[in-house]
Amino acid sequence: MRAVSLHARSSLLLAATLLPLVTQAESPESDNPSAPVESEAGHGLSEPAPQLASDDNERTHAREVFDEERPTHRGRTKLDVGFAAGFNSPSGIVGGELEFRAIPQLGLNLGAGIGAWGTRISPSLRLYPLGEVGASPFFEAGASFNLGTEAYSEEHPGNRNYAELLMTPAAIGSFGLRAALGTKVYLTSRVGWAWRLREDNYRMRDGSRPDAFTEDVIDLLQHGGFLTSLTLGFAFY
Repeated sequence: MRAVSLHARSSLLLAATLLPLVTQAESPESDNPSAPVESEAGHGLSEPAPQLASDDNERTHAREVFDEERPTHRGRTKLDVGFAAGFNSPSGIVGGELEFRAIPQLGLNLGAGIGAWGTRISPSLRLYPLGEVGASPFFEAGASFNLGTEAYSEEHPGNRNYAELLMTPAAIGSFGLRAALGTKVYLTSRVGWAWRLREDNYRMRDGSRPDAFTEDVIDLLQHGGFLTSLTLGFAFY
């Protein structure tokens, strides 16, 4: 009876020793020792996702704020008022220009000033192919109306020959560039040509025929041929 008891005790002790090993072998986790590691790794990768989404939202918000606060694109204006100077230009030797753009590609321009043939008024139409950009080229077509004045030639001291310069229209065509200097100031340059539309546009005061010297002086005063100008002004919205 004592021997059986010792044998039973030995069996129980062996069973108690082997039972945890058998249980661990049958467990699903024991078949894949790396499972906890992968689970932890997967859990570790999933945690930054909210942070990445938060960073994207912050960048989007910052971009929206920048777009709202940044100044209006240079050149996006509707009304220009400027001082102009040039040679044979639509605004004369010195004068001013006013331009209104109902749409970005089309401008209505009015120039006025003092030219060699008196006061000059010039309405014109400008086409801006690129529209609202900081440096915008344009093509221009219009007319100049020279209201006339009085001139004289003096070939010999004290001997003046007076001539009346009559109203003379001219057709103009030019191209140029309007450059925005910041958001309020602009500079416009143009070159082109003017075609005089009236030939008999002067007469001598005393009714006589002009001499050769007087004719040369009048030819120099005529509005026609090559033209160029610069305009500096302010832009309004």
